[in-house]
Amino acid sequence: MPAEKRPHLISTVHGFYSVNRYSQIMTQAEKVIAVSDSVVKYIRDHYQNCPPEDIVRIYRGIDPAAFPHGYQPSAQWIQHTYQDFPELEHKFLICLPGRITRLKGHETLIDLIAKLKTQHPQVHAVVVGGADVKKAAYLQELERNIQDKHLTEAITFVGHRSDIREWLAFSDIVLSLSNQAETFGRTALEALSVGTPVIGWNRGGVAEILSQLYPQGLIAVDDQVALFNAAQLHLETPQSVAPVELFSLADMCHQTLDLYQQVLQSKHT
Repeated sequence: MPAEKRPHLISTVHGFYSVNRYSQIMTQAEKVIAVSDSVVKYIRDHYQNCPPEDIVRIYRGIDPAAFPHGYQPSAQWIQHTYQDFPELEHKFLICLPGRITRLKGHETLIDLIAKLKTQHPQVHAVVVGGADVKKAAYLQELERNIQDKHLTEAITFVGHRSDIREWLAFSDIVLSLSNQAETFGRTALEALSVGTPVIGWNRGGVAEILSQLYPQGLIAVDDQVALFNAAQLHLETPQSVAPVELFSLADMCHQTLDLYQQVLQSKHT
């Protein structure tokens, strides 16, 4: 097809894709949208045939109206939650959202709760996320670990939930402890948007979000002492989160449309 008749091609790299020929195709467009600076670096490091000037970082976004600052679950929701999980009442809730896999840092959560409980008996962990059938053995492994550490009454698995906003707002702090860098970290952003503090490892997209919205929640990767200290600080001195004005869905859409216009106005070379 003659160059002047070819349609423009824009691709989006959402993840840290395996380095292979198939993934390389995603970096061969006129412009390549990367969903975070971490993804930009990944493309530059692993797909050096993609010109750096063709990579455009456009953060993913959320709708602030769907996760309004200061949001609180309804009295009915809270009542039903205490009926289903009475062990949560009058507790300082530490939430770890995410499906049950070895990547999400559940072992780190268990160790943290074990340490915190010695000084703060009101601490209770809530794991929001289900386990795939293939991960049933891992869930049982976690449950045995919890039992061995005598934490059965201190950690609750609530399974897969469609009311994640309520759980994020209901919790006192939210953790992001993934063993691998995440490309963006939407759940951390959603928690901050409703006003719940987030503590997370200083890497990947989560670090980019925290550095701009809640830097006191950033801790060195795998630094268990820093994690304990940060959690204890939030226990002893409640922290506030400012209203989130970045990473909006509207910004993402506007920047994407602007890029489309830029490409349309450019001449084929």
